[in-house]
Amino acid sequence: MPRPLFLSVLGFVLLAFVCGCGPSKLALKSDFWQTKERKIGVAVAKSPVAATHQAGGGLLDRAIAKAAIGTLDAHFEKLNSKSFEDVAQKFAENLETQGFNVKLVEKPIDLEKLPKFAPTSSGDYHERDLRMIAADEGVDALVLLSIDRWGTTRKYYAFIPLESPKPFCVARGELVNLRTNALEWSVEMEEDQSKVDVEGEWDKPPDFPEVTKALYKAVDKAKAFLENDFFAGKSAKPMSP
Repeated sequence: MPRPLFLSVLGFVLLAFVCGCGPSKLALKSDFWQTKERKIGVAVAKSPVAATHQAGGGLLDRAIAKAAIGTLDAHFEKLNSKSFEDVAQKFAENLETQGFNVKLVEKPIDLEKLPKFAPTSSGDYHERDLRMIAADEGVDALVLLSIDRWGTTRKYYAFIPLESPKPFCVARGELVNLRTNALEWSVEMEEDQSKVDVEGEWDKPPDFPEVTKALYKAVDKAKAFLENDFFAGKSAKPMSP
């Protein structure tokens, strides 16, 4: 391939990659707190099912490890994320304390049922088209709080575990302008930051009480992370993990 053509193709690919990815971190602008004409909706997204995750090893090793810990996966399938959902209420209360007109969206938003967003200009946008929520809920912007993934993670050498499972809950927070679908705040917790150690013996099927307790501690930690990031420096009382 001629060099000019190669560089053109490479540039196009890189541009497509950049435009197709949301920001890993988009700080909330300070002028947000001075502009209070908009009505702000606050919602949680429908959460994925908690699951076990393996780090290290090949595909066959992971399959063997997954089979060996299947009872924990079966237990996770019975858990729900209701304890995460009250973070929306906390956000709504704190925003009202700051003088905003707020509406708490009652039902979790199923992002998988919304169409993908195709931006027509550069910028940071939500990957799903949330604009219809403006009319459905009568709001101008939406604070969307979600669990990206949760469960346990465990390091392996081949199919040999190197540690006990570590519960974690990776939270994500976003503020979306519902007129343009543009992101005004976006943050995701680092997985290592979200981990919580299990106290006591973890391998107690079928209910795995110590793992479950630690997992819900990770959920509380995730909620505190979101609120502390959004309301940093404000008078609203932050959540404690």
